[in-house]
Amino acid sequence: MIKVVKILVAMICFGSLLSNPSLAQEPASSTQDWEWSTSKAIAYALYESGEWELALSYLDALGVHSTDWYLQYVRARAALHLGDVEHASRIVEKALASHSENPRILFLAGDVALDSGDYEGAEAFLRHGLILRAKDRDAQLSLGRVLMAKGDFTQAAQHYEHMLSMYSASSEILLKLASCYENTQNLKRAELYLIKNSKLHQNPRMGLMPLQRFYQRHDMTELAKQTAQQLEQLQAQEDKRKLRQLQPSKR
Repeated sequence: MIKVVKILVAMICFGSLLSNPSLAQEPASSTQDWEWSTSKAIAYALYESGEWELALSYLDALGVHSTDWYLQYVRARAALHLGDVEHASRIVEKALASHSENPRILFLAGDVALDSGDYEGAEAFLRHGLILRAKDRDAQLSLGRVLMAKGDFTQAAQHYEHMLSMYSASSEILLKLASCYENTQNLKRAELYLIKNSKLHQNPRMGLMPLQRFYQRHDMTELAKQTAQQLEQLQAQEDKRKLRQLQPSKR
């Protein structure tokens, strides 16, 4: 089965190669150019399909002498997915040498530094990249994670509040805000964002669970009990809905 999947991936790669000739950039001869393009297409397809180890083996072979920033970017991301931070760090160091003002390389460097525990370096890379591309949501989220990892919850809260002015509210941002305010003992503000998350979340039960845990952590017994009752009601409704789906049609 795995072999079949790999063959299908390779077929997809050839289709991608035909539809995207920009994959071929480096070698001089037409034969080398075709081989280079095909290998990159295979590597990118493997990466997109979650085959990190296979993708990295292709990308490492291609990346030894390449200055293609995107190839190095995907190569380092694959290494991060595999938990090989040291390998990703070496790749990023090489990429920065020739692409020091590329915001995506800077964001990548920030993520690698964060995973390495270098919070000061991570913040510096991310802030530099955000000067060049201020509205990159993923980088903004990474910067918030760095500030929280540093224990600077006040600044992290300010950062996530700023994100709310830039992007639509999401559970990820609301829960981060709640965590920041809880860590600064601003429990009213933390509760506010947990309630907002419970109303926004597409799954009502999943949205309420963080709020219930918050009440339990802070010995708000009555509120925790009320939230537990709501969760029970939602579970009962979900069980009834599933039961109706299992019942045969009356047609």
